[in-house]
Amino acid sequence: MRNNPVSALLLTAMFMLHPSAPVTGQESEAYKNHPGYIDLSLVESLGEPEKSVEIFLTPGLVKLVSALDEDQELESVLKKLVMIKVYTFAVNRSNRKKFEDKMNELRKRLTKSQWLKFINVKEDTNRTEVYIRETDDEIQGLTILSLEDREVTFVNIVGVIDLESIGKLSSRYHIPQLDSLRQQKREEKP
Repeated sequence: MRNNPVSALLLTAMFMLHPSAPVTGQESEAYKNHPGYIDLSLVESLGEPEKSVEIFLTPGLVKLVSALDEDQELESVLKKLVMIKVYTFAVNRSNRKKFEDKMNELRKRLTKSQWLKFINVKEDTNRTEVYIRETDDEIQGLTILSLEDREVTFVNIVGVIDLESIGKLSSRYHIPQLDSLRQQKREEKP
């Protein structure tokens, strides 16, 4: 996701993987009932991902990360999140079509589940789409589908996502694109 406006969102997932933040493989099934959850298990049929990250944000983990970073804004953002999943696969000419098909399948599933397309970026053969799930005027989840020349990435961030807070953190963590996402959300409000 080099040089596209949504790469910041993936960086957000990575910034939440603060160097001192542990990743846990223990997961509760409760997150699957959260409105911001989308089942990404269908991408497992694509083979073994080049990279995968699953973070289940328990209160203890949030407290630990916050204590290590001593950042109240970070703690505020993390407290509202439940889980982050990121799957990245290598793309080449021979497998690109199957990734395009999987993105189409996920796109249909998201639309059918009343996710809203927030951002749609097409640049040559690259495509990135960001979907949000809103309930009660809060963003409950964010899903990114990104297909580039050399990689495809699927991201699901589950929990209450406050673009204002993430935008404020962007300057601290040097992720300027996030501020533009916050601005775009502000412009959409009536």
